[in-house]
Amino acid sequence: MRALVLACVVATGCVDEFDTDVWIVLPTATPTCATLGAGRAIVDVATREGERFSLVAPACGEQLEGQEFAGYHLVLARVTSEYHRLVARIENVDGDVIGEIAKPFAGDEVQLLTFDRADLPNWPSAHLVVTVPGCANGELTEVAVIATPTGADRPAFEGTLLCTPDATMALTVPRGPLTIRATAQRLDGGCVMAQLQTYAADEATPSLVFSTRCP
Repeated sequence: MRALVLACVVATGCVDEFDTDVWIVLPTATPTCATLGAGRAIVDVATREGERFSLVAPACGEQLEGQEFAGYHLVLARVTSEYHRLVARIENVDGDVIGEIAKPFAGDEVQLLTFDRADLPNWPSAHLVVTVPGCANGELTEVAVIATPTGADRPAFEGTLLCTPDATMALTVPRGPLTIRATAQRLDGGCVMAQLQTYAADEATPSLVFSTRCP
C-alpha cells in the first residue's frame, strides 16, 4: 500500500518518504455515484515542510479496485512521515462542491476518508408521495411514518397522517435507497405495522400496506 522511498537531502541528510494511499469512501446508496451525482474528487495537501499541492481523481468509482465501497482512490507521492494536512472535496458533475472533509494526517499511514451523509450537505433530495390504501377504504384512522435512508444513523423524515379517503403524505428525503416504517391505528382500536424498502426518486409513489399486528 505504501512504498518507502529514501531521499537524501544535502542539507538535512536522508529522510523517509512514502507514497500514501488515500481512499475516499462514500455512503451506501446503489448506485452511489449516480445517486449522489458525484463527479471528481480534489485533495489539497499542505505539508509540514511548507509544500502545497493538489491531486484530482477525475471520476467516482462504484466499486473501487475490488473494494466493497464506492468513491475514489488517489496516491500522495513522496510524503514524509510527519503530520501534514489535507482537504478532500467532492464535486458534482457541474463542478459544485457536494461536501468536504479536512483533517491532519501522517504521511506513513494509509488514509481512509469516510464521508457520512452529514459531510455531504448538498446530497440531492427527492420528493415522493406515500399512499395508504388503508386510509382510502376506511380501515385506518392515523398513520405514523418514519423514513430512513440506507446507511443513515437517523431518520430523514418523521410525520403523522390523519386518515381521510384521499389522504397522502408528501416526503422530502435524500435521493437513494430508503426504508419506510409505519405504525397505524385501526378503526376498531387495533394497531398494525408496515415496512417498505424503496428507492427515493422524484415523483415516486410508494404505497404502504399494513399486514402485521403491533407487538
